[in-house]
Amino acid sequence: MKFYLIDNSVIITGANLSSDYFTNRQDRYILIEDHRQLSDFFDDLSRVLSKISFQLRPNGISGQVPSSQSSGIIHYQNLEGTPSSSRSPISRSEGAPSSSPGGSLSSSLVMSKEFESLSPVSPTKRDEYVERSRSLVMEMYNSYRNKQEPQPSDAGPPNTWLAPLIECPPLSIAIDSTVTKQVIHHALDGSSLHLGTGYFNLTQDYVRAILAKPSVQYSVLMAHPTANGFLNARGVAGGIPYAYTALAAQFLSQVSALKLSMFEYIRKGWTYHAKGLWYADRSDDPPILTLIGSSNFGERSVRRDLECSLLILSEDVTLHTRLEQEKRSLFESSEAFTLDTARRADRKPPLWVQGVLALFRYYF
Repeated sequence: MKFYLIDNSVIITGANLSSDYFTNRQDRYILIEDHRQLSDFFDDLSRVLSKISFQLRPNGISGQVPSSQSSGIIHYQNLEGTPSSSRSPISRSEGAPSSSPGGSLSSSLVMSKEFESLSPVSPTKRDEYVERSRSLVMEMYNSYRNKQEPQPSDAGPPNTWLAPLIECPPLSIAIDSTVTKQVIHHALDGSSLHLGTGYFNLTQDYVRAILAKPSVQYSVLMAHPTANGFLNARGVAGGIPYAYTALAAQFLSQVSALKLSMFEYIRKGWTYHAKGLWYADRSDDPPILTLIGSSNFGERSVRRDLECSLLILSEDVTLHTRLEQEKRSLFESSEAFTLDTARRADRKPPLWVQGVLALFRYYF
């Protein structure tokens, strides 16, 4: 999860605060100014996640929060076993948006109702921790679904809707991935969907969703090996750029019948970490919807990492133009990736990388 709060404004991004993000690492950033409700949501999200997390001590060791600071903390200590791998069925329902002013745009905060129901759990400490933590997170999330912010008397109807989405695999919360699949599922015939990821390893659920919509024009942007943050890393990590090439080639083979093109971001001296989605109702129109946040749409994002995204749907023509400019600037610094590219001698992954992929794909 990567978001930054300044008073009542929010920067939503996929970037952390490492120095290269301020110099030569490409990412995305969207600033939502003067939006109290959205700022409160992210503030509450950070607080509730802190309650169910370990505290990092000055000596670099994580552990429980000291008792004098532990008000409201759910303790998780000396627990054994592994989290349940079972996932509950998705329950989905419709809801009306709530309204709130958002800077120069008239925006409305919409809380997604895409979340899972909790399956019965065995009475172990770990299960109790997961159940209580999940309830705490979902209680906070759901509390924003029906909140109404007062609007100025001269404000018109909103023309932009904002939906914060979260993904917490250890707690079986899959709102972000569920909504992402719904965006693909509801794409119109003849529409376009551009997708960017710093580390390409789409889940099979996403692949199936894409295959189910063959009339959509897809464009996928990923990092060229020279723009991969693991380039020239020591040891096993040095093979990671090759692994992503292999995964991209596997994906291209699966979707060869679709109108789908892949591109690699390559810019001298730069690495690539931008991720997200841009959707347009017609392939030659600017985007009306974008997803921006921390998710790479990969196995780690839906199985292991805590993720947060913001879905932005707008009728504002100026915002459409800005999103088109953002998308175009990223794709302009890219080269086409094809199966012929993957077959080149300098792009073939070593045998040991292929072996690692077979065993550890779900960790990428």
